[in-house]
Amino acid sequence: MIKCMIFRIVLITALLWLVPFTAAAQSSPSDNHSPASPPSFSYDNKKAVIFSYSRIGEDNHPHDSLALSDFDAHLRAVETSNYTVWPLEKIVAHLKDGMEIPTRTIALTFDGGHRSFLDYAWPRLKDRGLPVTLFIAPGQVPETSTPQLIGWNDLERLAKEDIITIGLHPARYSNMALWDELTTRTEVNRAKVLIRERLGLTPSLFALPFGMQNAVTHGALEKSGFDAVFGQQSGVAHPGTDLFNIPRFTLSGHFGSVNRFIQTANALPLPVKELETPDPVIDPNQEKVAIGFSLDESLKKDGSSLSCYSNSADKPEISHIGNDRIEIRVLTQTAPERMRLNCILPGPKDPDTDEKRWRWMGFMFHVEHSSHIEN
Repeated sequence: MIKCMIFRIVLITALLWLVPFTAAAQSSPSDNHSPASPPSFSYDNKKAVIFSYSRIGEDNHPHDSLALSDFDAHLRAVETSNYTVWPLEKIVAHLKDGMEIPTRTIALTFDGGHRSFLDYAWPRLKDRGLPVTLFIAPGQVPETSTPQLIGWNDLERLAKEDIITIGLHPARYSNMALWDELTTRTEVNRAKVLIRERLGLTPSLFALPFGMQNAVTHGALEKSGFDAVFGQQSGVAHPGTDLFNIPRFTLSGHFGSVNRFIQTANALPLPVKELETPDPVIDPNQEKVAIGFSLDESLKKDGSSLSCYSNSADKPEISHIGNDRIEIRVLTQTAPERMRLNCILPGPKDPDTDEKRWRWMGFMFHVEHSSHIEN
C-alpha cells in the first residue's frame, strides 16, 4: 500500500511537467485499464514529437537550462534508439498535407538565441548532422555575441548552415498572452524586418515566448504569413493539430532526463473533436478553468482510462457526459501563473520495443493573480 501511494505521488508530480518517470513505466494511474485500441491508427502514422530546448549547461538558470550531461544523453539516445530527426519545416509540410511520417520521427528546436546553443549544442548537432531550428527574437540580438546571447555576427554564419533553420519569436521575447492585436502585429512585423535586413531571410516558422498566447494574438498570427506557430504545451503533432499552436515537449531543469526524453519521444497523439476551451488568459475572479471535448471515434471505448493532471494544488475534475463527451475542470486560485493541464490515455505498446506508450494532450493558461511574465 505504501509503495503504491509513493508511485502515485511521484507520477502525478512528473506528469505536471510531462514526465512519466521510468519506474512508472510498468505502473501508472491507469494500470487497471488495458488499452483496448488496435495496434495502430492512421494518425499514429502521421505524427511527430517536437522538442523545445532553451539553454544548455547554464547552471545559473536552473529552471530553463538543461545540464550538458543530459543533452549528451539525449543525443546518444537518438543515435542508438533508431529515431529519425527531421527539419521542422519538413514535419510541418507533412502535417499540412496529411502525409505519412516515419515511426519515431522527432524534431529539435531551441528558443531564445542563447549563447549556450552556440557553445554547447551546435557543435554536437553539427558533428552528428542533426537538423535543428533556432528561434530568435531579433530586437534583442546584440551586434556581436555576448556571454548570454548569440550576436548577429555568429547568426550570419549559422544561417548559412544547411542543417539549421532560423525561426522567429517576436522582436522582443515577452509573454504574448498579455498582448493585444496591435502589439502583436507591431512586434511580429518588426521581427520580420530585422531578420530580413540582417540575414536576408523570411522565416516561415514562429515560436511563442514561454509558449503563451491568447485568442487575439492567435488570430493575428494566423494572418501573419507564417506556415506554423509553436507553443510549449505537451502533445504530439498530427494532421488534426492546430498549425498555429503546435505542441512541443520542453526539456529543461529537473525535467530533462534521458528517461523523459525517451518516453516523450515515444508518445502518441490524443486526437479530439468539438474542443471547447476558454481564453488562455484567466481572470483572477474565475474560480475554475473548464475544457470540453469528445474523443476521436477510434478512442471512445478507451475514455474511462483518461487521466488529467495540472500544476494547480487541486486535482482536475473529469466528468463523462453521455457516451463520448468529456469535461474537465480545474481550480485556478491555487494555480501558478503559468498553469498547465495535461491529459493522457494509455496507447498501444511500441511494436519494436514492447514498451508502454501514452497519448498526450496539453493546455497552458496565464492566471492573472500572479505577476506578469517578462524576460
